[in-house]
Amino acid sequence: MFKQYQVVQTTVPINVPEGVKLPTGSRGTIVDIYDNPRRGYHTEFVNSDGSTRALVVLTTEQIEDWQPARKAVSKVSTVKRSTGTDSTSTNLTKKRR
Repeated sequence: MFKQYQVVQTTVPINVPEGVKLPTGSRGTIVDIYDNPRRGYHTEFVNSDGSTRALVVLTTEQIEDWQPARKAVSKVSTVKRSTGTDSTSTNLTKKRR
């Protein structure tokens, strides 16, 4: 279930009556939630200058939670290996995906 002021993205293309087309993956903010006659999420989509691009009521099937892309994080691990009587340490770098 979604909450007021939650950032979501569209799961399907949305054609707004004013002629605006929101492609799949468009990001918006839920500004209100309705339960009558069925559950609907009044969602605002904005332009890069902050002006409203579209304000539409969407269903649960048309939106999903939006999560920002995670940056790759380097993790340094020390691995000890033995070569005969000599013990050496090697640093390995792993990136999370």
